[in-house]
Amino acid sequence: DWFWWFGRSHDSGMDLIWDNLFRLHLRNIYTALDLRPPAGLFRPIIGQADGPASKRPDRKITPKLNGVVDESEWKAAGYFDVTALFGALHPPRGLVRRIWFGHDDTHLFLRFDLLNDLRREQPCELQVYFSGSTGRRVEAAGKWSHFGFEPASVLTASIAGQQSSLELRRIAQGMVSPDPRWSDSTQVGDALMFAVPFQAIDHEPGESLEMVTVVTQGRQALEQLPPSGSIKVRVPGDVFKGREAAPLKILLVAAEVAPFAKVGGLADVAGALPKALRQLGHDVRVVMPRYGTIDPDRYRLRPVLRNLAVPLAAQSIPADVLEGRIGDDVPVYFIDNPQFFGREGMYGFWDDDARFIYFSRAALEMLKPLGFQPDVVHVNDWHTAVIPNMLLRLYADDPFYASMSTVMTIHNLAFQGVFGYGALHLANLDSWGLIRPGIPGLDDTVNLLARGVHYADAVNTVSHRYAEEILTPEYGEKMDPLLRQFRGKLSGIINGIDYEVFDPATDENIAARYTSGNRAQDRKQAGPPERGRASPGPCGPADRADLAPLRPEGSRPDRQHHVGPDAARTPDRRAGRRRRTVRRDVSRERTRQCEKALSHHRVQAGSGPAHLRRVGHVPDAIPVRALRARPADQPALRHHPHRSCHRRTGGYDH
Repeated sequence: DWFWWFGRSHDSGMDLIWDNLFRLHLRNIYTALDLRPPAGLFRPIIGQADGPASKRPDRKITPKLNGVVDESEWKAAGYFDVTALFGALHPPRGLVRRIWFGHDDTHLFLRFDLLNDLRREQPCELQVYFSGSTGRRVEAAGKWSHFGFEPASVLTASIAGQQSSLELRRIAQGMVSPDPRWSDSTQVGDALMFAVPFQAIDHEPGESLEMVTVVTQGRQALEQLPPSGSIKVRVPGDVFKGREAAPLKILLVAAEVAPFAKVGGLADVAGALPKALRQLGHDVRVVMPRYGTIDPDRYRLRPVLRNLAVPLAAQSIPADVLEGRIGDDVPVYFIDNPQFFGREGMYGFWDDDARFIYFSRAALEMLKPLGFQPDVVHVNDWHTAVIPNMLLRLYADDPFYASMSTVMTIHNLAFQGVFGYGALHLANLDSWGLIRPGIPGLDDTVNLLARGVHYADAVNTVSHRYAEEILTPEYGEKMDPLLRQFRGKLSGIINGIDYEVFDPATDENIAARYTSGNRAQDRKQAGPPERGRASPGPCGPADRADLAPLRPEGSRPDRQHHVGPDAARTPDRRAGRRRRTVRRDVSRERTRQCEKALSHHRVQAGSGPAHLRRVGHVPDAIPVRALRARPADQPALRHHPHRSCHRRTGGYDH
């Protein structure tokens, strides 16, 4: 098994099985030789892995550095597990077992868990090399070329017995300065712990600080940690201090954007957020596919690029780029390729991997011809989650793309874009292989959403609570180990709504328009019967419009989201205030007609209290819309904290 020889990153998930099988074969050899098997062959060589091979910091830390490990703080730090690099039959023979790292506002905290056997023989040194500031960074060359960066300073920790001296020196033109820039000393036990001021490392807030550690003994290098790549830390502080705040250039990439194409809440966010960012002064633009259902004449789309060459696997497939508008001033680009997008429908096709990998690549390829160089590329859900990976691998050497940062928003974790290895070939990423985070189920497949979590600079979700829930096995959709590993860059931002669209005073989708101030006067004209008729058709029988208030119940067949009405609830006169659901003998066809006939606008503006049942995430925009549409003479929306429903649905009530 690969795991035995190459470490946890190649774990097949069957290590315990191989452990038992290996020891069984050895015991059989002893038995065949008429010998008694040693007791050690009856004990497992290893147990279950304690955790992933590496983790990002969860938060800022302030550990005590008094010679005793402050576990309450260090458990929130990031770490790099050196032992995970070795198979079970090849234990590490160096000095360091695990590297911990974290920071507060002014200091970088480092902790090295040590293997004691080596340092008892003779004194050792840890040399921690730090990258230079972004503005002064140059390509790695010479004896440090294998670091992947040109070091600007080195911290030497000399370990002799129970003491260690620390000295930080600058590196200039390949030479280490003889004069220390910073020095200190600390005690050494099972771990070496110290704090280095960011000021001494000479980095600006917001910059990425890279570190590589080299262990030496008797002037001989024993190991480099990590053996490839580096440990990265974002320098804290006010990134705008001393700088003139300038508007950002932002590209929002989404598979659906309202009002052009919509299936769920992603389209609402992709249509409303750019308008809000534009009002803040940012240059924000949107790109989406031009599906067959999008009429260029209706939305006044005009071509801006013809025959754009878009790489896909070993070929180049041309696409046209059309331009439209959200509102008056937000440009929206449409990737037009009838082969992939000229169909009735948006998702669920056999070639969805090729379709959205092609769209993601086209969104990047169009930027140079358009002359638009965004500071931030905002990707959404699995359809566009491969873009951060492409920027860091395919476009890393292109100065036009090198400074672009990426943020990914997870709207629905249940849909992850899981495909076979051929998806990497389509994206031209097959030479880098699978990401192999050491998590069963993610090591042997191409999970596009997981790649987005791995490569994006920042990850957010549609609410604070959802950001917390997806870190648990219950709601993590088998990605919670990876999300916990990168929780340091995960946050929650509550969804908002577009007040120009969801405004009961101007909404043309409802029969009677009103405001919170004149609702009492409008009651005489619009009244409850009119509100009932605002939801005509098979869901709200017009001959019983006098029954008020109408109480909609929102649900959806999948586990994660609410999107539309499922049934209407009315007061049961025989039970006073007790409510009942619509009779269960309503046909499924009638339910489908109901979902087509009633829009969000009519349900939320023309009903009383709303009942949302879910398993997983409830979109925060739903109660916001309901509050926005609530007349002044009705009580506020009653919101219950998340609590277990303990019903057959197994969901939650709001």
